[in-house]
Amino acid sequence: MRRLLLVALGTLLVGQALVAPVSAGGGHSVTFVLSGQVTGVERQWTTVEEDGSVVMHFRGTTILGTVSGDLVGAASVYSASDIDAITGRGRHRGFLAITTPEGGFEGRFRGSTTESVHLEGLWVAHGTGAYAGMRLRAQYVGDFYLFGSLVFTGTVT
Repeated sequence: MRRLLLVALGTLLVGQALVAPVSAGGGHSVTFVLSGQVTGVERQWTTVEEDGSVVMHFRGTTILGTVSGDLVGAASVYSASDIDAITGRGRHRGFLAITTPEGGFEGRFRGSTTESVHLEGLWVAHGTGAYAGMRLRAQYVGDFYLFGSLVFTGTVT
């Protein structure tokens, strides 16, 4: 019984250590890097717009990778994008899930693309597991084509 009580107390203290820095003071800054590669595209096509621009459309793009920094774990992305074939400018949106040993964050992102590979945007996610009840809001920037890295900076509340 004494051993069970010590194990339960230890588990509670570890859980508090994970959550306390995030809960105190209204938020906790986080920085992490997502590195990954495209593992598939469900659909892609090209359209010629009225102004003569050529737009490439990608739907169901899946990216698998890892996350390092303040969050460490696996990442899974499902996205859609529309990119001007001449200028490289466009928009992208989708869903990103990060899984860590303690839990994770899942949410939607939306952003812009320049030079066909440079991405910038915002990701808003809710916590799971030990992070349940928390919200992560992060800006991201980086270069990504078939593989690459994005740097996320944000706040967990």
